[in-house]
Amino acid sequence: MLIMSVLLKVALGLLIGAAVCQLLGFACPYWVSWSGFHYGLWQSCTTRCYDTYSGGAMGAVRAFETIAFILLVIILILLLVHICASPNLQLVLVSAICAFVAAGLIILGILIFVIDQNRSNLSWAFALCIIAAILALIGGILLIVDRRSHVIIIGGSSGGAVRTTRTTTTVTVAR
Repeated sequence: MLIMSVLLKVALGLLIGAAVCQLLGFACPYWVSWSGFHYGLWQSCTTRCYDTYSGGAMGAVRAFETIAFILLVIILILLLVHICASPNLQLVLVSAICAFVAAGLIILGILIFVIDQNRSNLSWAFALCIIAAILALIGGILLIVDRRSHVIIIGGSSGGAVRTTRTTTTVTVAR
């Protein structure tokens, strides 16, 4: 039987949602759409789809969005290891940091795309990447809050040991 806190369950759900939104958003050719023409990071389509150019800015957007997706997958693997194999709060911390980095990379890629393309006809796949960034950011915050709820500090301000446990309180004991 797996015992998970509510915050960890919610964070895991948000991060799964972020990974799915990111995968669909950066893979689909609907970042920009107008009058029967649409394109994304990888293809542009009218009646047939063609590979899009891979010049400087578009290459940077592709790289940032791809690295963000890989980070989201790594987060899910780390959290599954934490839940199923070895409850380790360091895995939760690494997952939270990766979630913040992934959200930042998604936002950076989105900003580069908007500045480079100078388009106002942004479509649903572009919006999915924005949603993925928001979900990753909230998931990372919840992971930090969940991790902090499992730490007990033993000792006063002059020093002490930190012991991790599965409680939801933080206690400081003075010497």
